[in-house]
Amino acid sequence: MTEPNGHRARPSNLRLVDSMPRPLLIIFAVSLLGALGVVAYLLIRPPTFETVALEERRPAPAGVFSHDVGQVFSLPEPDVAAPYDPPCEQVAGVLPTGGARAVARLTETLDLLCTIAGPGVPATIGEAVAGLHDVEIGFAEFRRSGVESVVDFGTRRIWLNVKFAATQLPVRELVPVIVHEAWHLANSDERITAQQEFRARLVELEACRELITPDERPRHCADADALIALGEEAAVGVLVGVGYADAATVS
Repeated sequence: MTEPNGHRARPSNLRLVDSMPRPLLIIFAVSLLGALGVVAYLLIRPPTFETVALEERRPAPAGVFSHDVGQVFSLPEPDVAAPYDPPCEQVAGVLPTGGARAVARLTETLDLLCTIAGPGVPATIGEAVAGLHDVEIGFAEFRRSGVESVVDFGTRRIWLNVKFAATQLPVRELVPVIVHEAWHLANSDERITAQQEFRARLVELEACRELITPDERPRHCADADALIALGEEAAVGVLVGVGYADAATVS
């Protein structure tokens, strides 16, 4: 740097700490020590986050519901039903409900379901789809968050978590959820046992494997995989532990 008289300015020997007002220096020092203390504490005791146990992510049944969602808040439906044309014979008895966009999204989902409901796929998927007769499917919010879906046996309705109505989610993620509840409709009578829930998770996992690559599977596919990996005996044990009835004790 050159001064106005043409001479080069001499570098200043003033230290940063000497250039700061004393009150500001104290605040800076205290903040620095506090930050270092927080870092040291987190290194010694890293934070932990509570997560819902694997076996509780699809709660045990309650009342007429296949899973205890607390309460169902369905989305408003139009006065005039949106047009719907069943994409295949296997889902001819299904009625998607909601507005035009909801019905279009559910129709696209059922169309994809049709591709795994015929020959060449696990027979259990076809058995589950057979439960989809005289069934309505719609989107709803649940009082209990984090649950993907529920069957209302009283009205024969499958309610899907409203998050699945979002168009950014591929419809292939909805199919295993529907298959899970369809299994309950085909094989349960409002009294879902741990053994029946295990098989519903198994058929859900089979649908995941048919439609979604491993690196793209959503949480509910990973949950089903993890539970099935326990083996039936161990999985039934943990499901009984969170409220499912044991078929061995149901008269």
